[in-house]
Amino acid sequence: MKLGIVGAGMIVQDLLPVFKSIPQIDLVAIFGRPAKKEFLLSLQKEYLIKKIYIDYH
Repeated sequence: MKLGIVGAGMIVQDLLPVFKSIPQIDLVAIFGRPAKKEFLLSLQKEYLIKKIYIDYH
């Protein structure tokens, strides 16, 4: 299953390790505010998320 995530708050941070442990889940994207870009990049690297987005467009 391909999964896109909106936000990078506490719930998402709790769920990402679970998602990473399930081989059927493909983390394709995460969206967050521009102020959180560096944090999103660290999540991308740690959880092998294919793309990050910081703009709705």
